[in-house]
Amino acid sequence: IVTRLALLEKGLTAFPKHPGLLSLKQELTKEKLMKQHEVKEKLTQQRQIEELLKTAQQQLIALRLKEPAGDNAYETYQQILNLATDHQEANAGFIKIANEYERLARIKQDDPQKNLALIDKGLKVLPNHAGLLALRQTFTQPPTWPKASDKSCDLFWLLICVIITG
Repeated sequence: IVTRLALLEKGLTAFPKHPGLLSLKQELTKEKLMKQHEVKEKLTQQRQIEELLKTAQQQLIALRLKEPAGDNAYETYQQILNLATDHQEANAGFIKIANEYERLARIKQDDPQKNLALIDKGLKVLPNHAGLLALRQTFTQPPTWPKASDKSCDLFWLLICVIITG
């Protein structure tokens, strides 16, 4: 655009009142201003995303994963996706949140209801998270005891199996 405008100015120097050149200059000037505005908007959006990524990282560290409302990593990553629909770091952020819920559920083994609640929160963020799905299964299925006929049953378990199964 800048080169075309410079050439146009040369033409207008020779023909200052030429209607076609004047009209073209007006169009190119408008186009130049629009491009400058687009670049400025993109830079502003980029800065905003960078700030949101920093905020989300702080929220993850503080374990504000999905709560409190208005100040959590999940909502912050969603804000980023509203600005840039296919933002890789924001999508990776959802994986980090789900991983954190899995880690917390594995740490707190004393209360199965709390574990299931943590697992369910993580699955709401990422429904197909393999670790959370597997962990959920361990909390919802009753334990299975090896049978005496199982080859994996060592002597200790064989004794337990014999006592249990009779």
